[in-house]
Amino acid sequence: MVRRRPTSLLGTLALALVATVQPAAAFTEKGHSGTYYVPQVTDEPSKPGVGCIYNNNAGTSNDTLKRLKVREFFTHSPYHTKSYVGFRVTILRNGSPYTTTPMVKRRANDEEVAFFKASWLKPAGLSGTFQAIIKLTFYNPQGVAKGTYKGRMDVYKQNLGASGWVNGDAGEPSDYTDTAMPGSCYAKYLNPV
Repeated sequence: MVRRRPTSLLGTLALALVATVQPAAAFTEKGHSGTYYVPQVTDEPSKPGVGCIYNNNAGTSNDTLKRLKVREFFTHSPYHTKSYVGFRVTILRNGSPYTTTPMVKRRANDEEVAFFKASWLKPAGLSGTFQAIIKLTFYNPQGVAKGTYKGRMDVYKQNLGASGWVNGDAGEPSDYTDTAMPGSCYAKYLNPV
């Protein structure tokens, strides 16, 4: 005979409180279709999904964006047999699509993962704010595209040369406190306040 201990009301309330206070992930799904698998993306304040790397023009206010880097993440394939997963990043400039990286394909299945990361070099003189949208295309074992998954990276971290990585405060490029206003990389470095 198995004895069951009744749960106390206080214990149940404490568990419910812990479950509701946890921070939400910042990565925002933007759509999916067909047969797909949800990727394991790290995009949170302790591990931002995108790094904004700036040229450090010491002594000037012209520290300009050099590169945008999407942190490595992984995904399974929705199939038991190994099949391809395609990955690309669309760079948004001032909220509109600007460019898309070439597709990279890796093999995965429902047990083994494929790892992806990306880097985009900003053309000199290009102004604006930049964000990253990832898109995965899932192929069946016969090589036919059967599904897609798209999501926006929302937490950005700035790297200004030798000064290292910094997070911005609310309203700064790497702001992650307001999910209605996700972070971005600015063409010119803004000092966190």
